[in-house]
Amino acid sequence: MKIPYIKIPIADIAAYLAPCPVETKGAIFQAVLNYGLFQKWDCLEIPEQYQAGYTAVQEIVENEIKNYKKFCKSQKEKVKTRWEENEKQTAKNKNLVGTAVLPEPNTAVLPPLAYQTETKTKADINNNKETTKKAAPEKKPTAVEIAFEDFWVVYPKKRAGSKEKAKTAFAAAVKRSGLFAWQIVAKAREYAKSEEATKNDGQFAKGAAAWLNDDRYLQSYAPSAGQSTLEQAREKGYEIINNIFGGK
Repeated sequence: MKIPYIKIPIADIAAYLAPCPVETKGAIFQAVLNYGLFQKWDCLEIPEQYQAGYTAVQEIVENEIKNYKKFCKSQKEKVKTRWEENEKQTAKNKNLVGTAVLPEPNTAVLPPLAYQTETKTKADINNNKETTKKAAPEKKPTAVEIAFEDFWVVYPKKRAGSKEKAKTAFAAAVKRSGLFAWQIVAKAREYAKSEEATKNDGQFAKGAAAWLNDDRYLQSYAPSAGQSTLEQAREKGYEIINNIFGGK
């Protein structure tokens, strides 16, 4: 599974880097990008007075990625539990199908009547063939199709657009991203509560098919849990800004 883009609090990072010269800022931002790709920090040769800011930026980025991975793990466990419940229910249904009904004891079996044993006509045989062709086996929905119905229920309806196009885009997104279908459903539920989807009665919400085709399910729409460290960093960042620009 590929790691999606993480929403990094740029304002906090900018606050730490405000005293740095342009070259140092560029080097640190490039180090952030490299960490997102290779999960390894660059050893930068920058002046000692800017090392503390670089360390703070590292902590912010690592916490964001750590919280997102924790979120993905919890979602995967929920999906696994639901899948196991579905498997149990499927096995239970299979046991019920095809159960034979035995005749009651001492029930006499009468011989067939004469007209019941007569040879079937050619017309009867043809009619039976036509009936067999029409009675095609019922196609059961796949797990992705079932998940899409949940997606369609939770996605903002104001600008949802064509359900058929969204269904095609949903199947393609699951195949392309490597995510579980239920993880995309969870992201759609988050998006439905986001500012973009709720502002002005949902007038700015993205169409369902476009939202899926643009991989918008890889973004974070809900605040991460356990942000005490980041809140402290944010307050310190605002303090630095106030010291530089003289307050609000």
